Amino acid sequence: MSAEVEADDGVVGLYRLPPGEFVAARDQLARQLRAAGDREAARRVAALRRPSISAWAANQLARAAPHAMAELLEVGADLAEAQRDALAGQPGAARQLRTATAHLRAAITRLRARAETLLVRAGHAASDATMTRLAATLQAAATGDDATRAALAEGRLPGDLDPAGFGLDLGPAAAEPAAPAEVVPAAPAAPAGQAAGRRARARAAAQRALERTREAAGQAQAVLERAQELSASHRQAAAQARQHAEELAAVARDLAEQASAAAAAAEAARQAADGADRDADEVAARARVAEQTAEAAAAAHAAAVAALEELED
Repeated sequence: MSAEVEADDGVVGLYRLPPGEFVAARDQLARQLRAAGDREAARRVAALRRPSISAWAANQLARAAPHAMAELLEVGADLAEAQRDALAGQPGAARQLRTATAHLRAAITRLRARAETLLVRAGHAASDATMTRLAATLQAAATGDDATRAALAEGRLPGDLDPAGFGLDLGPAAAEPAAPAEVVPAAPAAPAGQAAGRRARARAAAQRALERTREAAGQAQAVLERAQELSASHRQAAAQARQHAEELAAVARDLAEQASAAAAAAEAARQAADGADRDADEVAARARVAEQTAEAAAAAHAAAVAALEELED
């Protein structure tokens, strides 16, 4: 992949981020490009300004509603052709212009509804001013030149746009002025013979955006499956740990019971030893008395013998 393609992909990624993260990510991308030696790309990236909320919503629609975006680009090309035919005074141009305008208005209405949901989910107010600026930007990009239409299809509009030519009645103007789009030029009028080519390029740009969303969906599915595998693994590990803890608790209970029985046996042995000590003391006392009695008997015997000997003499 060339450095230019990597830079373009990085810019697309910037416009997919929440507005609050745009500046930090832009500066980081510029530093990476500068470190890679692509100073020109780094300069262009560093000059990008954070898109308005309405332009941010338009960029999110490229991923969130690729089919509706492809329809918008197709009817936008039809309207641009009808505008040129009307300016050239072609027969039936007025009817063609009314039909194309109605189709474009319907396509923008559908995208506005989807954008309102995206804004609310992202924590942004879907005010009338924001929705009006969004509708004007969608119309201007859909009826603009190839570069502008490709930027819308790929979700990398740098700012709000104002429709040229026959603008639609899209409600009151926004309260804040639109930020200028530095990399998206105004739409020049193209020859009528290029309309088919414009529609083909629009379809190709929309198809590229669809392929990118399909790839992103595949990556998200892979991440989800990996997360589910990790979750199942963690649940299994938790179950095994819980079973091991229960087994250890049972062993601890058995050991506690054995320790309690051993303590009771030790107490009984101690009491038996105390009793044996008392019995031994009593026997010893009796032995001393017997000894003393024996000694007294021996003395009496000796005295009797002596007395007998004296009598015999």
